[in-house]
Amino acid sequence: MATQQTRNAHEAQGLSGYPRKRETELLHLGRRAWAYRDQASHFRRIIFWSDLLTASIER
Repeated sequence: MATQQTRNAHEAQGLSGYPRKRETELLHLGRRAWAYRDQASHFRRIIFWSDLLTASIER
């Protein structure tokens, strides 16, 4: 019951907290991605980020 109440409280705030959370998730993703040094993952990372960017633009 408490979890449902907190969830409703967060939703009542509107989108105020949401973009910041998304931002930190993306930052964390990027930090993880830079750990991989080999070429294959490097190109995979570029493709991954370009897909992410186009998806966010289309949204």
